Amino acid sequence: MHSNPIRKNMKKRVSELSDDEINEIYDNIYFRCRKSSEFYCSHASKEIRKSTVYRLINSAKAIQRAWRTFKLRPETWAQRVWNMVRNDGTSDEKKFLGITSRKIRVPDDRYIDYIWDPSYLLVGINYGDRIQAKDMPAHYQNLSILYDHYTSQSWAESKKEQLWGRLNNVAYIVAFTELHLKGYRLITYGIWPYMSKWLANPEYHHISKVNNNIVVNFVKSLEYA
Repeated sequence: MHSNPIRKNMKKRVSELSDDEINEIYDNIYFRCRKSSEFYCSHASKEIRKSTVYRLINSAKAIQRAWRTFKLRPETWAQRVWNMVRNDGTSDEKKFLGITSRKIRVPDDRYIDYIWDPSYLLVGINYGDRIQAKDMPAHYQNLSILYDHYTSQSWAESKKEQLWGRLNNVAYIVAFTELHLKGYRLITYGIWPYMSKWLANPEYHHISKVNNNIVVNFVKSLEYA
């Protein structure tokens, strides 16, 4: 296995790199990562290889500096909402945990149609009634009606909808609370990216223009009636 020479030698000057290290960076890293418009020649001279590696390492350093600056920037309201949703105690079945074809057992309290069985009469269940999943007799526990069936696509779409709903709900609660503390009363409901923006600059975002219509998102608490 080859180690990553860029990471290992990020702090070294190119002049300190051995010929083997320069060649490995040029022939492996640069060859794979270069832009389609950038020229690559397996027979390039030592000086060309050295200057190319120098430029590549400087680019990597610039990317690292930009990434550190990005990570150290103040946390936005959108990030706060996202982190709240990540750690809100939601059960695994309601999180985005994969997109393979699968079947998921329905909740025990869901009412379902069932295959009629005379034994139901013994517990007061009449023909045509609907029962909760938990009340289905043991010998019927593997019926397909007790499972939600997903393809890879429908599973992904379902999980995206669940996540979107959770983000919207958390963002609304946060927006309502924070705006109240700032003297505003929330009077409309928006999607979570918009509600997160409202908190950054309430004075600017208290009204929005949607399809040429003016929408009032929130008002001063003293003006709310």
